[in-house]
Amino acid sequence: MPSPRIVMLNWDGTLVDSLPWTYQAACAVFLHFNREPPTFEIYRAEILKLRPAGFFQKYGVPETALWPTPQVIYETYLLKHLDDLNLRDGAREVLGFCKDRRIRVAIVNCLVPGELLYTLERLGIGHLIDHVQAYSYGGLGIASVLAHFGIEAEEAVYVDSSAKGLEAAKEFAGIKIIALTGSFQPSEKILAKNAACVITTLMDLPFQLDNDTSGVG
Repeated sequence: MPSPRIVMLNWDGTLVDSLPWTYQAACAVFLHFNREPPTFEIYRAEILKLRPAGFFQKYGVPETALWPTPQVIYETYLLKHLDDLNLRDGAREVLGFCKDRRIRVAIVNCLVPGELLYTLERLGIGHLIDHVQAYSYGGLGIASVLAHFGIEAEEAVYVDSSAKGLEAAKEFAGIKIIALTGSFQPSEKILAKNAACVITTLMDLPFQLDNDTSGVG
C-alpha cells in the first residue's frame, strides 16, 4: 500500500481520552436523581453497548418527562466541561506528521459534534484537521468522508478504538484498518476484530502509515 491520501480517526477514545470526561457527566446525572453512580469500571464496560440513555435506565435513573431529562443533564455537563477533555498521547504528533506528509485527516463518529470545532481550536489542533464528519456512525461516516474527498477506500486508513467501528470499516474493500487499544473496550475485544495491525499508542501510527504491514480490510 502506498502512502495513504487520507487518515480517518474516530474521535471519542481514539484522538481524545474521553472516557473520564463522559464518566463525570454520567455521575452528574446519577447525583441529580440521588442515585449512587456505578463504578468507573462498570461504566467503561457497558457505555458503548447501552449508550447513555440505556445506561441510566439500567442503573436506576427514573424515566421522566420532567425538565431536565437525564440526557439533557449529561450533554449539558459535557458542554460546560469541554476544557476537561484531553488528547490521547501521540495525537498531536500524528496530526503534525500527516500535515507534513500532505495526508488529509478526517474525524468521524464524534459524540458532541456541535461544539467539536471549538474543542479542536481549544486543543490547538483545528488547523491540522481537514474535515469533521458529524452525526454519522460506522460505515456511513466512512462512506461520507470518502465521498467528500473523492478518495477510494484503497487510498485510506481508518483508525478506531471501538470494536463496532472496526467491524464497520470492513465493509470497505481495500481500506487499511488500524486498531488502537486502551480506551473504552478491553483489548481482547479489539484484538478479536483482526485489524490489519494493532497499536497501543498513537505514537506508533506514523510508522504504520510509512510501512505497509500488510493488510487491508
